[in-house]
Order: sequence, then structure tokens, then C-alpha cells
Amino acid sequence: MPFEIYHPRTRAKEKSKPIIVRLSKTSLVLNKVAREQLNGPEFIELAFDKGTKTIRIRPSTIDGGNALKKTKVLVPGFFKDFDISAPGAYFGEYNQDENALYVNLG
Repeated sequence: MPFEIYHPRTRAKEKSKPIIVRLSKTSLVLNKVAREQLNGPEFIELAFDKGTKTIRIRPSTIDGGNALKKTKVLVPGFFKDFDISAPGAYFGEYNQDENALYVNLG
């Protein structure tokens, strides 16, 4: 039986991990990738587009923003004001020009 030479395969480029934002009844949780994209802010600004059902998340420079406690932001008022009741995990997209994450709920 002839010998076959083993050629190790080069590792494919490490796949980039997805941005995931989880919604519950009262909070919004950012995964590590999402926090890194936003440079780990203390406060974030939230906005909602009712037409496309998209949440915009970006760092806030003012202390009046929503406080990011490790990974979680408590935002029951935001969900109530915009009638958001879609708990679950959603993929996000980062827009470098605006330094913002976009999460489509629809």
C-alpha cells in the first residue's frame, strides 16, 4: 500500500461573528460583537423607524442616554412608546459612517 502525504489545510479566514441583539419584555441585550462595534459606550441612544420596523442603536455622549449595564439596557418605556413586542434574538448590521447598529424586527 503506497503512502499518502498529509498536507494540512490552511485555516479559512476566521468568519466574523454576527451582531446579535436580544429583546425581552423590558430590556435589550447586545452581544460582545455589537458592543465592540460601538466601542463599549456607557450610554446609548435608541431610535425606531415604524415604517421599516428598525431599531437604531448608537453611542450617546450625553449622560441622559440609556445606561448600558455590562450587556443590558433596561428600556421598557422605549418598547411601550413604539409598541414593540417582539421578544427574541435579531441580527444587526453596523453602519460605520453613522457609527450605529441597525436591527430589523420585521
